[in-house]
Amino acid sequence: MKYEVKAKIITDQSITILTDMEPLTIRQGQPNFATVAKLIQEGNMDEAIDILSTPIADHVARVSEGNITVENGEVMFRGNQIHHVVADKIIQMLENDSQDYLPLVRFVDKLYQNPSQRARNELYDFLSYRALPITESGNVLGYKGVKEDHFSCSGNKTTRVISGHVDGQGRIRNQVGDYLEVERSDVDDNRERGCSSGLHVGSFDYARGFGNITKLVEFNPKDAVSVPSDCGYQKLRVCAYTVLEEYEHEEDIDDAIYGVDSHDGGGEVDEMLREEAETFIWLKVKRHDIVTVRDIQKHLDSVMLDSARRGDQWDDECEGMSPNDIIDLVYELGFRIRLNSESISDSVVTG
Repeated sequence: MKYEVKAKIITDQSITILTDMEPLTIRQGQPNFATVAKLIQEGNMDEAIDILSTPIADHVARVSEGNITVENGEVMFRGNQIHHVVADKIIQMLENDSQDYLPLVRFVDKLYQNPSQRARNELYDFLSYRALPITESGNVLGYKGVKEDHFSCSGNKTTRVISGHVDGQGRIRNQVGDYLEVERSDVDDNRERGCSSGLHVGSFDYARGFGNITKLVEFNPKDAVSVPSDCGYQKLRVCAYTVLEEYEHEEDIDDAIYGVDSHDGGGEVDEMLREEAETFIWLKVKRHDIVTVRDIQKHLDSVMLDSARRGDQWDDECEGMSPNDIIDLVYELGFRIRLNSESISDSVVTG
């Protein structure tokens, strides 16, 4: 559609375009701010206006090619409600004008190829521990503790191995580059049995407690079979995985998307401001008050203004907390966010 642009005002904090139909405004921190700014800079004014006039729910559906929809506040993938562990992150990335949601879309697509609904649901328990990262292809990274000979710590001679080298004890080799696969029906799908048959993958904390060597492995969500309820959901049984590397680091990978920096690129958050936000959120939740991301930002703005009046100095390199900074903090505190598909700032913190 061709638009008649009567005027435009562009600053670092907002963009306003006055068309022959209506004024359209987008502010820093809102969905597509960076995209709209880039389109205008490139001279694609009509495309920028199309994005500005499209509700966020429609934008989600468009950029995900119809796979993801927002219906009555719930995120759906091809008609199926997505678990909040992934749904909240997808919407947060979309609101943050990030393309990093695509690996999550691929993850959900592969997850729904898993023949077991129980396995699909249980996998979220495993992913929720330390937010294990997802690869750009939509696979999941985990860890494997093995012996010095690179074979698994224990073996099962009754497990039928489709791909992989097995020794006389039924142990499977885990050399870098090995693709291991066993018959899915030979993997125990009962989560109440902690130690049982199947290929095991764990969190970093769990895996480094087994064997002498820790391996980084990658598995397809469709190959997840069960997440035992013992050990705080830190391990799972799968029917296949690939050994990527010998992991010699002292800490686990904490990227939400492996190899992709999904931070919004803002400056550092002042530690005192962060502590103020923590206290404010805790008090509001414990009192069962309704508090939005916008309320938290207004409180922090007031705190900074009062400090300025008193002559207190904030670190010049530090910035206030963005909506995504606040949402990350809420999750770190163990609370939930009921995301607003129209405006991330109107999302509500829940206990």
